Amino acid sequence: IQKIDSQAFINELTLRYTPQEPSVIFREGDWSITESLNLTEKILKENIADLACKKDVALGISGGLDSTLALLIWSQIGKVPPTYCMGFGQDEDELVQAETVAEVFGANSHALVVENPLERLPEIIAKTGLPKWNLYPYLLYEYAASNGVKHFVTGEGGDELFGGYEYRYNGYLASSLKSSTERTWAYLNYHSRDWVLDQEQLFGAKVGFGWHGIIASLESKFFTLPTSPICQLFTADYYGKYQGDFGLIDTITAKCHGMDIPSAYLTERMIKFASTVPSSYKFDPLTKKGKTLLRILVRDHGLPSWVAENPKKGFGPNTVKLWERCGERIFASLQPMDLVRDGWIRLEWINKHIASTDVRHINKMLALLAYEVWYRLNVTDTMSPKERL
Repeated sequence: IQKIDSQAFINELTLRYTPQEPSVIFREGDWSITESLNLTEKILKENIADLACKKDVALGISGGLDSTLALLIWSQIGKVPPTYCMGFGQDEDELVQAETVAEVFGANSHALVVENPLERLPEIIAKTGLPKWNLYPYLLYEYAASNGVKHFVTGEGGDELFGGYEYRYNGYLASSLKSSTERTWAYLNYHSRDWVLDQEQLFGAKVGFGWHGIIASLESKFFTLPTSPICQLFTADYYGKYQGDFGLIDTITAKCHGMDIPSAYLTERMIKFASTVPSSYKFDPLTKKGKTLLRILVRDHGLPSWVAENPKKGFGPNTVKLWERCGERIFASLQPMDLVRDGWIRLEWINKHIASTDVRHINKMLALLAYEVWYRLNVTDTMSPKERL
């Protein structure tokens, strides 16, 4: 039986992660555009050459810029690996795009469709120990492992290293960034789907929630760093949601299947270099587009324009559609909640928003669903990992 960590509980249900101290600070280096392009390609080729030597290796692709560029360079080095992609039975899935890319390079493509990624949540939370709902990479890695894959290469880190979250940068840079506190609030405002406007009302009597603690933690770690405001944001993105959510989930869920997940991008040399690339070579404030260096490399290698120009979608289901399909039913089946009974969450907040179609409320309900499952498995011992939702 475990005890709940109050601060971790607040962080998970407000930010989706606990902020980590940065070991590398993103800053404005003095590389030229030509030097930046050449070094990016050189390091990427060296990384992929090392990965191509591995046995039982595969590449996860989405049809987006990062994984497509990795597959292109892989094809120049030698035989391309089998590719894997995942969808959720929704129009927003990138399966067609991913399989089109695989076909261009003659890769043996594997596609997994999971319409209810919440069904096995008790089992997956029990195995990973993570109180999160977005653990669906577990299912993709399970599928790949069943085909003998030991090394599942990804394009993870391309967005964080080379400025892929342009929809956030635009709003952040348009905000008042005069003080470190203003920059911290701007950062939060452009991660708005992670928290709700009445966040204070979500938590019960056992939780001493206050925005001051969240702000102080983010501000001290990222937004007082001696670098430009956008480089502070790059640092926060990498050591915040990536290290504490996306990257953490990938590492732990792959390990459950005896698999490692090296990234074509996230090597020590690439991180050290990319963290010093001038921000204007990542995000262009005039065109308002990100990943400038990677877009140029894709175009220079003659890939279709849609690879370079497609907007960032993000890997995962449309949560509103997921809620309509199965989330609301599953959430209802967990009522009354142990978290409510024990004073961690307010029933009044749930009752107020349970019928909402606002994506922010739905995302929060999914987060509560996952934490309730974790709580029943680890604290109250009222759920079996074998239970299906």
